Amino acid sequence: MSKLYLIMNTFSGRYLGERNEKNIGHENINFFVPDECEGKHLIWFNSDGIIPAYRLSHATDIRLLMVTNFAGEKDKFRVLAYAKNLHPINGVSISGQSMGRKNERYCAFNTQFPRAKYGETPLRLMFADNTYGGFPDGENTLATFYMDPIDMKVPNGIHFIKIKKNANGNEIDDDSFHINQNMSNETMRLYVSENNIERFEDIVRNIEWMDYDQELREFPGYPKNGDHFTVADSLFLATGNEKDELSVSNMIAFLFGKSPELLSSFCSFLLRKKGIDRPFYLAEDGSFSIEREDKHVDLTMRFPTCTFVIENKIDSEILDYSCSINVLKEKILSVYSEYKPERSPSENSRRSTILKYEEKVRVYNAILNKIDDELESISDGDRICQLTKYYIQSLVDAFIQEREDLPIYRFVLVPDYKADKPIYNNGYVNGRKFGEEYKVIKYSELKAVFESVDGYPFRNDVLNELEILSSRVDDMAQRYEIRKFLKKSGL
Repeated sequence: MSKLYLIMNTFSGRYLGERNEKNIGHENINFFVPDECEGKHLIWFNSDGIIPAYRLSHATDIRLLMVTNFAGEKDKFRVLAYAKNLHPINGVSISGQSMGRKNERYCAFNTQFPRAKYGETPLRLMFADNTYGGFPDGENTLATFYMDPIDMKVPNGIHFIKIKKNANGNEIDDDSFHINQNMSNETMRLYVSENNIERFEDIVRNIEWMDYDQELREFPGYPKNGDHFTVADSLFLATGNEKDELSVSNMIAFLFGKSPELLSSFCSFLLRKKGIDRPFYLAEDGSFSIEREDKHVDLTMRFPTCTFVIENKIDSEILDYSCSINVLKEKILSVYSEYKPERSPSENSRRSTILKYEEKVRVYNAILNKIDDELESISDGDRICQLTKYYIQSLVDAFIQEREDLPIYRFVLVPDYKADKPIYNNGYVNGRKFGEEYKVIKYSELKAVFESVDGYPFRNDVLNELEILSSRVDDMAQRYEIRKFLKKSGL
């Protein structure tokens, strides 16, 4: 028996965004069993549904693992489903991109499954108005395989794999693996080579799978109900800013300035994260400042009793610096250029001018000494990053503002779907100099604070936005595509 192992990356092709996002992805059919199809389940193996004839000629056992990109994180994929005992549909090996060839495959499918439909819509009409590269694409292959629904399974829980070119094949953790092949986001498919079959089978063995529900005629987690996959509307979604760090940080700062109760609740939460179990009260005179992008730091909040420094990381990563200590010093000094003395005054200058210059020299030299003191703790083997720079900057700021006796609490705010990354997984930032000073906050924790307070502007929009970033997985693209598919089906 010859086995053919396949991996496909779903919901990531450029064609999904064409025609103002009206295209419907063919991969939707992989998660819903059609009607009037003789009880068979249809599977589309992208892109174009084409499999070379030489790969099919001896294959008697075809298996497919379906994955999707995880939150834009390089080489990481979420496992969506596993199918076995796949049978190729007639004509899928017909190659070529011309309309004639596509029509040939299209007709071959309609001959074999002429009545396949979802809801009230025949499959041949589901993608009729799709385009690719600006040209009609409705007569592309409608499906690649057929199978019994019981032979497809979905994972119980959330599982990830690593698919990385030139990886060594070693296991990374309990639910993450490397395969020594490349997985292009645009090709979106992988023919597993002989030396990776064992790794493929490891993936399947180490996941708890759930079976097709024969009574409901659906896979667990994929009900035939478009409303189930709805993401709540908000101004952030409407403007395409739901993953924009600047927009979200601006929103947080704006609302803290509007609601003293929200600000106090958030600061009390931050203290608890640092192990200080007492409520935070604003000063009676209302003295505090909230600064955005102060020396490139996302959010800096200064109160009479302490300072909070927050770096917001949604889709971006903590930037590492591959530079020397001297270059790091220059990077830090660049944000204090206003303190650098200008040309020294002449001997004939007024006494007040000379004294002012001498004071500026004194302050600048003190800043240099403060920076040097902190840099002395960094060795050549330390991994430095932007947080290293921000940590030193916060100490210099405290010195300049005569706040050195006040505590500084530092945090990194991340979506829940990023919180299990190795750099964050002990609750602090790992492996970076001064990273242990930064406590990790998940967006679900931020959302709980915002839910506990009423009366601030745009509350529903904000909570809907925080719900997106509180998700354990970044599945917005998938949910949006499935909802479009089900709505067009009338389900």
